[in-house]
Amino acid sequence: MIGLVESKIVDAIKAAELAYPLKFVGSYGGEFDDDIGLVVRNFPGVWVTFGGSQNKPHGVSKDKQLVTARFAVVVGARNVRGEEATRQGTTGPNGAVIEPGTYRMLEDIRGVLWGTDFGLPIEALEPRDVKTLYNTRLNDMALSVFAQEYETCWIERKPTGDLPLLKVVGMTYTDAADPSRVVSTDTVILNT
Repeated sequence: MIGLVESKIVDAIKAAELAYPLKFVGSYGGEFDDDIGLVVRNFPGVWVTFGGSQNKPHGVSKDKQLVTARFAVVVGARNVRGEEATRQGTTGPNGAVIEPGTYRMLEDIRGVLWGTDFGLPIEALEPRDVKTLYNTRLNDMALSVFAQEYETCWIERKPTGDLPLLKVVGMTYTDAADPSRVVSTDTVILNT
């Protein structure tokens, strides 16, 4: 369920009709742990990752658990006008968004995700904590990165019988400088 919810969050953000384009929307794969200079090329961007879960027994049955899960939606923006502009964004004289700030991005994405369950057997997403990840300067530009957590829960049942054997593994390789560009794919069929 974790991977499915994460994918649905990414899909919902990609499908949203925002007042500005996003250069990247996808699953977080440790990009901010590497060279932040490469990551800012994808700003304004949005990354989604699983933040952890708590499992508790559900009811009197020993084969059900209530899983409370958190997902983090990370938004990033840059702006040569300064640190305030990375957070506040800039608009034209007619009020149209020229560059979204991270505050606007958080608010818009909250409007997309809050209260949705994607048609899955989960409780609707609820916004939780917002955390500052970066509020700094890089060379001649300011950058701002925030993470908004969303919480949901579902009932998980203990698997019964034999679990299916893993038969096929699919792999996707992306360009390190542009993670949205797929370089190659592989499929491995396992002997069973």
